[in-house]
Amino acid sequence: MSEAQESDWCYHCDKHVAVRTLERVVLCCECNIGFIRSIQAIPV
Repeated sequence: MSEAQESDWCYHCDKHVAVRTLERVVLCCECNIGFIRSIQAIPV
């Protein structure tokens, strides 16, 4: 069985994105806004 993968969702861009962390602040690499949620994919 494979492990669930974690990814990040940007509510501003309305899609999965890469993020960067600056001193406890997580920012979207595309829009540089911090409205991010880390979500865990459900393995199928």
